[in-house]
Amino acid sequence: MIGGMKVLGADLYATNVSGNNYVSSLQAPVGQNLSFIRLKLHKVVVSNLSAATNVYLWIFDLAAGTAASVAPRVVELCPAGVCTTLDLSTGKPFIKGIYLFLSTTSPANANTAPADAGANAAIMDVDYRLE
Repeated sequence: MIGGMKVLGADLYATNVSGNNYVSSLQAPVGQNLSFIRLKLHKVVVSNLSAATNVYLWIFDLAAGTAASVAPRVVELCPAGVCTTLDLSTGKPFIKGIYLFLSTTSPANANTAPADAGANAAIMDVDYRLE
């Protein structure tokens, strides 16, 4: 056999639905032992549900914890009333886990803590892969 093929796209997803609400944070993956797994984030879609308020998507390399415990790796503006897509076609590696948080503010520096956007600020849909 010559060569081989590797699937590079996302094959898992997560959303921020909790009961009847869209919560402001999302942890991916949930319930996985990450001691031997690396994750790749491929795509995030944020549908801002407010017609008047911008939100910022903060993305951290965290297995669990709070958004204030480490600096974000990516911050994306999600304008009011707009669906924003962050497409990382070949994937961005995360070692500990992918933690997403919706904030009403952008970071001023690496120590800035996000201000919680609250429930039902936006719908988050995340596509990722375990490697």
